[in-house]
Formats: sequence, C-alpha cells, structure tokens
Amino acid sequence: MRIKKLISWINEPLDKYLGLRVQPSSEKRLTSVRNEVLTKFGIKSVIDVGANSGQYATKIRKSGFQGEIDSFEPTSIFNTLKKNAAKDGFWNVHNLGLSDSAGEATMNISSNSGLSSSLLNPKEILDQGFGIAFNKTEKVSLATLDSFLAEQNINNGYLKIDAQGAEMKVLLGADKELSRITAIEFESALVDLYQGETHHYEIANWLISRGFSAVQVAPTHWTASGKTISLDAIFIRKGNS
Repeated sequence: MRIKKLISWINEPLDKYLGLRVQPSSEKRLTSVRNEVLTKFGIKSVIDVGANSGQYATKIRKSGFQGEIDSFEPTSIFNTLKKNAAKDGFWNVHNLGLSDSAGEATMNISSNSGLSSSLLNPKEILDQGFGIAFNKTEKVSLATLDSFLAEQNINNGYLKIDAQGAEMKVLLGADKELSRITAIEFESALVDLYQGETHHYEIANWLISRGFSAVQVAPTHWTASGKTISLDAIFIRKGNS
C-alpha cells in the first residue's frame, strides 16, 4: 500500500508537467492477467499460434503452467522450436501455419529471426523504424484450427495468436469450434503494418459478437509522437468473467 501511495505521489507531477507515468509494463500486465486466467479457469490446453522458436511456451512454463501446449510454426525455424520442446513431454509442436483454409501458401520471412514473418505482404511495418527487411520467402503448409480442435477434442482451451497481421484468418478458421476456447490472447494493429490485415477493433467486434469480452488491452508499439501502432489483448468468453 505504501508503494502504491508513493507511485501515486510521483505520478501526479510527472503526468502534469511531463506527460509521463510510472506504471507496470505492457508485458507485466499481460503476464499477470494471463496467469490469472490460466489458473482461475483451470486451463489444461494452450494453443500457441505463431510460435517462432518457442518463446511464448517457454514463458508460460516458467510462470507455472503445467498443462498441454500445442505450438504451431510453419517456417524453417520450426527446427529450432522442435529442439526446444524436445525435453517437455507435454509440449507438442506442429510444422504448420493456421489460417482460414487448409493448403499451401508463401510466407514472407523477416530479418529479425522470423519474428515478423507473415502470410501477408509488408506495408507500413517497413516505415516504423524497426530495421526489419523481408528479403526471402518460404512455401508453408496451412491447416485450420477447426480441424485441430475437433480432432484433438480440446475443450476449455487458451488460444494465443501472433500471426503478424493474419490473426483474423486464424480466427475465421476456428469459427465452427470456437466454443471449445475459453480465452484468446492476440496481437493486433491500429494501422496497416501488413497489406490486407484486419485491425484491432474489427477483430474485437468479431470476438464480442461471438460471446467474448476484453479483460486486458495493452499498447506494445507506438510512434515517436506517441501514436499507438499495435496492441496485445486478452479476451475471455462471457460468463467466465
């Protein structure tokens, strides 16, 4: 309580004169809510879409999650993901991308260890000063989340999506079996970082129309002038809040 009062005392002049505040980071706020949701709703299965080399799965393991993890990564970085998951008997990895239909597609591979690789062509992401280049492509295999959820008979799942502008495609591919999902964590943008991407509010409205509501929304990137570029959000199914 003393710390909260001290922070409040510091924040008042900081905000008034400099437009700054002392507050928990976006990552800390997301982690806190994520851990609460995983525990409170007894989540036993996490679906990790856009796994890269397994950073997210490693993070939730360190936070105490002991259930099943299914990580999806369609690009060649899957080889590193597979190695990182090898000693974890409850961490399954899939060399697939998830989208609104099954098949094959061309992935634009980013220079930042594939963290910004996308099925969509880059657009304003090249203007944000991130120093990212897209100099190569890879052919990748795609499936739908509907088929995976039904085949594995997953219920009360936690879905994390980091698909670099293609989040809506993942959700559209899960529409038939979405009742199996309790919570959804996703990254989204307020500008066209990629060509044809679906912005945050459209995704949010789609989720709300299907019975979800937001429990955390945190800015992750912004311009030098303070304009928000992208957000991370956690939505849970109404009735579970």
